Parts: sequence; C-alpha cells; structure tokens
Amino acid sequence: MSLFFESIKIENGQPANIFFHKERFNRTRRDVLGIDEKLSLEKVIEVPGNHKNKVYKCRLFYDYEVHKIEFVEYEKKNINKLIAVYDNTVSYNYKYTDRSAIEKLKNENTKNPGEEILIIKNGFITDTSYSNICFYDGQKWVTPQNPLLCGTQRAKLLTEKRIFEKEIRISELSFYKEIKLINAMIDFDDTNTLPISTIELQSNFM
Repeated sequence: MSLFFESIKIENGQPANIFFHKERFNRTRRDVLGIDEKLSLEKVIEVPGNHKNKVYKCRLFYDYEVHKIEFVEYEKKNINKLIAVYDNTVSYNYKYTDRSAIEKLKNENTKNPGEEILIIKNGFITDTSYSNICFYDGQKWVTPQNPLLCGTQRAKLLTEKRIFEKEIRISELSFYKEIKLINAMIDFDDTNTLPISTIELQSNFM
C-alpha cells in the first residue's frame, strides 16, 4: 500500500493551519488503517532553526508510523490556463503518495508550465491536480461539494464561513465570474483571483 503524506506550510518557522492537518492525519489513520490513537503533529514536526526567513513546504510521510519528514523551499505556481478534463473513474479520497492517475491526466492534457487541469467527474467540477478550487458568483465564494480531496485550507475556510459548498456542474460555468485555487500552501487572501475565462473547455465537450 502507498504511503500517505501531509504537505504543511512553514511560515516564520511555524507550521500553519496545523489543526486541520492533524485532523486529516488522524482521520486517515483511523479510516484506512484502523488506528484510533491520535498523534499530535506539533510534537512530531521539528522545524529547523534556519527556516524562519522563507516559506517552506514540510512533507510528512506516514502510514502506521511517521516514516520521514522533509522541508523544501516553496515555489509558487503561476497558472494562467485551466483545461477541463473528463474522467468518471478517478479517485483520490485520501492523500496517498501514489498520484499516478492524476499525474497521467495532467501529463496528457497540459503542455506548458502555466497550464493546469480542472478535473470533471460525472459532469461535476472537482479539483485541479494540486488544489481545490473556489468560484465567485457575484455575492459569495463557493467550492465543489464533492472534491477529489478535502483540503485543509478548504476545511479552514468552510469552518470560517468564508466559502460555502455547492455542487457545481461544468455546464454552469457561466453563472460564475472569478476563481481562486487554494491548498495548504496557498492562502485564500494571497492567491490570485482569475477570470472564469481562465478555464478552457475542450471542444468535443462543449
């Protein structure tokens, strides 16, 4: 079985949004591995003393135990096009290190660094290959009700009632004006707001 992992933002030498990472970590171990014992990630992660002046990504690999923790300097992706791709079988309910199905979709449908895929499953919008997505309808921000993966930044924003869940069909894109991509490394307020025209529909599905 593939390992699981958490990607945690380290800012000013401290793990960000750790409550929601800890909740997903312990939920995964309980649901998949049958482990009821809860671990405190704050006690597991020791941030190096020289990691205070830049933003780092902490990658924690685990299953029945934590196997490895690594820190890499974060490099932001600059996305200028989302390409809608359709796959009714893709699944990623837990954050496995095996992302081959998603990476295959991305590799087959993107050519340039600024391009990213938007995965459509059974007619409904889910996620990009690396982030959850939010849509602005002119009054509020909404996010797909059934994403491939329930991200920690998404969970935080839902708890704060800054975004709201909604089933979003690909045929309903015209109802929205703007989008934001969010994940553990991308805060809602710090990410770019992109026009809905950023999404490119493949001609055979229009």
